[in-house]
Amino acid sequence: MRSDVSPFKVVLEGEPMELAAFAGQEPSWVSDAAALRDLVRLPSGMALPPRPRGDTSETPVLAPWREGMLATAVLCQPLRLGHPDKVVEARPDRSFGHGRVAFLAEPVWPACKQCETPLELCFQLAPGDLGPWLHAKGSLVAMFCFRCLPGSPETVFLSVVTPSFRVERPAGPTRSSSHTSTTTTRSVGALPVRWQVPPAMAMRYLLDRHGLWETGAGAAGVLLAREDEGIEVVDEVEDYTLDMLEEYSAWAEAVNGVTSQSCGSLGGYTAWDQADETPECTACGALMEHLLDWNGEQFLDGALHVFVCDRTAACGGTLEFVAEF
Repeated sequence: MRSDVSPFKVVLEGEPMELAAFAGQEPSWVSDAAALRDLVRLPSGMALPPRPRGDTSETPVLAPWREGMLATAVLCQPLRLGHPDKVVEARPDRSFGHGRVAFLAEPVWPACKQCETPLELCFQLAPGDLGPWLHAKGSLVAMFCFRCLPGSPETVFLSVVTPSFRVERPAGPTRSSSHTSTTTTRSVGALPVRWQVPPAMAMRYLLDRHGLWETGAGAAGVLLAREDEGIEVVDEVEDYTLDMLEEYSAWAEAVNGVTSQSCGSLGGYTAWDQADETPECTACGALMEHLLDWNGEQFLDGALHVFVCDRTAACGGTLEFVAEF
């Protein structure tokens, strides 16, 4: 692969500009990488992996902003859901998903407040897996009513609990949105922590949500802009127009890698399927930190996105969620 970036030109509203000149005009990838990182929960007390190198030899048009792109990297810990044929025993010291058993603070299985159907278990994360991320004692339990979509506080149970009681789900229908059987308990494994840069669409949503398309937002706000913005990047050697979103996507995928059988992750950028709907903390008014994503073969192409805020004493570690299907 060639390393010379000079054959590329950026065309803004019909006016071509050498890539080097454009990079001088827009030297930053985003205007505030720290602001993006602040949207993601950070773990504590964990050994950190080496920082990614972010090689751009396969995407040379992005080479001028390599360091800036790497500056958006945050930590994440993929979660892997065990095979459905490999049933495990639910225990309070083990992370697990699905099934008819949970360990709760009260000896009662939560029910949907709309249809009164017993909620379906998504996951219960053990204190050992949750602790470095949530900085709170207890297990995180998420249950959902897939009969009453798209989800509301009346149809979802999401709480950090002291796992005092072994509780069995009462008899009742199960209706995962993806029609996956959730009646058996499956293991949830926390894989090694890793660095993650925003996936391509996550970057688009972040820029859009926070008004970073505007002038001075950085190169990403220009190069990854919508098609109707009148922006092109031309490879004069190959004589074609580059899709910069695809170029960035290829680079981000190379940095982040692919985790087989991943059912979600702790930390990392929110894997929005449609649009950025990060909630605001009702106590401090700031955007909440992304704590985890969970698909678990239950949310079609989307996920249950969980957020937390404990920036002030009034925030108190409040949890919120957004469900996408």
